[in-house]
Amino acid sequence: MMIIEFVLAVSLSIKCASIGTMLKDFNNIFVNVMMIKKYFLPIIMLAITTAQVSYAEKASRADTIRLSEPVQKTASHETFGEPMLNDIKLSNMSEILQSPDAYLGKTFSVQTNVANVCQKKGCFFIAQQGNETIRISFKDYGFFLPTDAGGKQVTLVGELIRHEVSPELATHFSQDLSQSRSKNPSQKPNGTTEQAPKIASGMVYEIVASSVRVPLK
Repeated sequence: MMIIEFVLAVSLSIKCASIGTMLKDFNNIFVNVMMIKKYFLPIIMLAITTAQVSYAEKASRADTIRLSEPVQKTASHETFGEPMLNDIKLSNMSEILQSPDAYLGKTFSVQTNVANVCQKKGCFFIAQQGNETIRISFKDYGFFLPTDAGGKQVTLVGELIRHEVSPELATHFSQDLSQSRSKNPSQKPNGTTEQAPKIASGMVYEIVASSVRVPLK
């Protein structure tokens, strides 16, 4: 009888020891899992996010139309058209838009925000200063901007002209801008989609640019 009790006691001790070992192993596994979650999960999430951004950038570049090569390029920007002249006085876009007759036929340099770019060729863009806009064309139809230049602040050298735009041509320009907005929609603070500006017909002012410097980012 004592032998049987002894065997049972030893067996119970072994089982208890096994359970203790298992609990210890489970505890070690739990600690390791928590360490992985704490230290490695952020790294994995960062890698996934970086891959997603890289894919989005590649997709964006694939959709971009570039019909002209830059005539000048640095680490921060590229210039299209003619090489940028640095000896031309920098004018204020607000003053040009408010007093256009004072700038007619004159060559000037100006910085402006690109609101929209023609998505078919990049053959013109709409400059925006506050609530006012003006169409920017390119001298002799001789160069084009990348179609992803929208939203950037560019520097240009150009001349202000005043000419007549037919209703048909105004509609054509507006359709090009609507296509631009559909590819790159932007929203107002209230959540509604911002509409592309309409090109007016009749006698209008326009800047004919001979050189446009576009930042790379």
